Amino acid sequence: AAFGLAVQQTITAGDEIQKMGLRTGFSAETLSKLRYAADQSGASLNDVEKSTKRLAAVMLDADQGLKTANDSFKEIGLTTKDLKGLRPEDQFLKVAHAVAKVEDPMKKAAVAQELFGRAGTQLLPLLAEGEQGMEALMNRADELGIVWTDDAANAAVRFGDALADLKKSVQGVAYGIGTSLLENLQPLIDQVIKITSAIS
Repeated sequence: AAFGLAVQQTITAGDEIQKMGLRTGFSAETLSKLRYAADQSGASLNDVEKSTKRLAAVMLDADQGLKTANDSFKEIGLTTKDLKGLRPEDQFLKVAHAVAKVEDPMKKAAVAQELFGRAGTQLLPLLAEGEQGMEALMNRADELGIVWTDDAANAAVRFGDALADLKKSVQGVAYGIGTSLLENLQPLIDQVIKITSAIS
């Protein structure tokens, strides 16, 4: 039972990382590290994903010339040109590190919400660690051996899918046996009904 639970937890964790990687464009390795860092700071990987989506929208608004979006980046000393050509995870981390350097707590909270949305406020304890603190937390995940690779996450998903197919296959056999039994039992049931009807 313990082994089965461990396998299921591994499959679930790998599936979560792999699916989120597809949604965000982040590598499994970075998501693993961010999950640990966020957890240690009272946030969650879900908050990171929501922040990433908000940041992508703000970047698009800035590229299209929206003043408020460009002003938000200016507050942390960046422009969208600084982020062009970077991987999504590197864009997120570059912006997060820049927000972390804002000294005024009120200003930091406001900018975090502007760039990362409501989920950005959940990330404030993590951002309060500063760039070095965030990197230390992410590196700690490596030291603990809880970092997924893309290959490992994909393997976990494939194994989970195969296991699900196996369960469905077993169910199919059970259905087939059950159907055969019902077909054979039907004449007996009909006979019993005739007998009880005659007696009544």
